[in-house]
Amino acid sequence: MSANGSSGAAPRVLVAETDSMDRLALLKSLTERGGCVARGTASTVEALRELKDTPYDAVIADLDFDGGRLITALEGVFRELPVIIVTDRDDGGAASRFIKKGVCEYVVKDVERRYLLGLPHTIQQAILQMKMDRALRETMREIERSNQALEQFAATASHDLQSPLSNIEMAGELLGPLLEPMGEKAQHLLTLIQRSARKMRALVQNILKLSHVGTRVPALEDVDLGEVLGEVLGDLEAQVRQSGARVHAGALITLQANRTLAYELLLNLVGNALKYSRPDAAVEVAIAGEAVSDPEVDGLGQAYAITVRDNGIGFAPELARRLFEPFFRVHEKHCEGTGIGLAICQRIAEAHGGRIWAEGRPGEGAAFHVVLPLRQRREVKSSVA
Repeated sequence: MSANGSSGAAPRVLVAETDSMDRLALLKSLTERGGCVARGTASTVEALRELKDTPYDAVIADLDFDGGRLITALEGVFRELPVIIVTDRDDGGAASRFIKKGVCEYVVKDVERRYLLGLPHTIQQAILQMKMDRALRETMREIERSNQALEQFAATASHDLQSPLSNIEMAGELLGPLLEPMGEKAQHLLTLIQRSARKMRALVQNILKLSHVGTRVPALEDVDLGEVLGEVLGDLEAQVRQSGARVHAGALITLQANRTLAYELLLNLVGNALKYSRPDAAVEVAIAGEAVSDPEVDGLGQAYAITVRDNGIGFAPELARRLFEPFFRVHEKHCEGTGIGLAICQRIAEAHGGRIWAEGRPGEGAAFHVVLPLRQRREVKSSVA
C-alpha cells in the first residue's frame, strides 16, 4: 500500500468520495490543477484491492465513505501511506484524533468547494513529508545497526585487550619478590610496568564506556541529583581527604534521567575538580544547581543547570571546546588520566537532550556547566556499562 516514491512522476491518488458530484469535482481538480493521476473508487473492498494492486502515492477519503469502513480499514497504514480526510463535519476533536493517529490532513468541505484549491498542494506536501519520514526511519535503523556493531566490536576488543593486561599485572605481582635482590632500579622498572598496565586497563574501560554512550537505551526514572551527588562524594571521600579539599554541595533537584549516567556525569566532573588542583592553594570545589530556560535544550518545559566550579589550575579559554575531545589532555604532566572522562560527560549530556560547556583561565580555576531538561521527550539513547 505504500507510495511508489518515483521521482518526477505524476502522483497517483485514490479518491474515495461518497457524494458523486464531489467525487467528480475532486478528480477534475486533482487531474487538471494538481497534475495527478487520480482514480475514484466506489467501495471499501474495491479501494483496498486498488491499494494492494497499484502503488498509490496518497488517498483522499471521505470520513463517511462506505459508512466509515474505509477509514477504519486504513488506520493500520496511516504511517506508511499519506491519507487525507475530507468531510462535512467541522469537528476539531475528531480532526485532532485522526491527526494523532497519523492522518496527514483533515479537510472540511464547503458548499462552494473552495477546499479543492488547496488539495493539490496538500497532497504534494503529504507525499514529500512521508518520503522524508521514511528516509529518517531508515537512517535511524542504519544508525542502530551501526551502533550495535560498534558496541559488539568495543566489547570484543575490550575483552581481548584486558586479558593480556591481566597477565601483565599478575606477572608483575609474581616478579615483585623475585626482583627484590636486584635493587631499587629493578623495582622501579617493575613499578613503571605495573602503573602502565593499570593506566592501559583504565583506558580500555573508558573507551568501552564511551562506545556505549549513545548506543543503548536504558530506562528513565525520576533521579534525585542530590542523592546521586551524595553517593559520588562518598566514593570520592579518600580523594577529598588526601587533597584536603573543601567541597560545597548545594541543593540539587529531582529530574528525569538515567541514574547510572547521572552518577557517571557527576563523578567525572567532581573528580576532575579535585584532580586538577593548584599546589599553592587550598582546594575548593563548589557544586550548585538552578532552574533555567535554555532554548538549545531538547526537553519539555524548563531546564536545570548544574555547575561544578573549582579554584584549580584552570585552562586557556581557547581550549574550552577541545576539552571534550576524546584523549585530549591539557595537563598531561600534572596528573594521570585517560583523557576520556569529559568526552563521556558530553555524550551523557547530549544523550539526555542537554549540553555541557566549560569556562576557565590558567591559574584561576574552571567551571563546568551542564544543562539538562527536567522531563524527557523520548528515552535516553545511551548507557554506561
